[in-house]
Amino acid sequence: MNKILLCTKLCAFMVWTLCISVAAESPVGSTHFIVGAPVAIYQKVVKPASNAYASLSTLTARQVLFSPDDNLQETLIKLIKHAQGSICIAIYAFTDTKIAQALLDAHKRGVAIEVVIDPSGIKDRSCRIGMLQKHGITVYVYNPYNDNELQHSSLMHNKFVIFEHTAGGMLVWTGSFNFTRAAGLRNQENVVILNDPSVVQRYQQQFERLKSRSVIATI
Repeated sequence: MNKILLCTKLCAFMVWTLCISVAAESPVGSTHFIVGAPVAIYQKVVKPASNAYASLSTLTARQVLFSPDDNLQETLIKLIKHAQGSICIAIYAFTDTKIAQALLDAHKRGVAIEVVIDPSGIKDRSCRIGMLQKHGITVYVYNPYNDNELQHSSLMHNKFVIFEHTAGGMLVWTGSFNFTRAAGLRNQENVVILNDPSVVQRYQQQFERLKSRSVIATI
């Protein structure tokens, strides 16, 4: 009797093991039942990055900011206060007095500052470029007539800053942010701060190109 009971249990165990083995070998996509409704299991396919975007992996984003959610003006002024080497600015509109004052303070402590601005920015009665010029900061006004390949109606619509810091580190501030109170308080703007050397070098090259397409502003 004991032998019959043992054989019965052994057969039941073998059938249970076979069922588990068959279930494990079911192809991906079979339906697994969890309380309520069936859930299909799919394998996620990860596509390799294309060559066009491979270089983006080398970028280092130090900070990403959005206004009016983040205080872009305050962050920019902090960067200006910490700059010890040079500050190169390409800006379309410049009416923010606090940013202008931070640049004047940096200039007084020996930071080399250059600014390229669009002519329309100079025409604005609230423009703060005059504050910088009066204290010896060099300002370039974009002039598309200096380059025959450009359309004469083109704008210098860049908004970026290149910072050189004490330890020799370089930063680029770039995005849609103009140096205006509206850009900081009301407008939906964005800024990315990058420290990748190749990116900084590219911006430096473009800044020199913008200077060659500009004329030095006179008071």
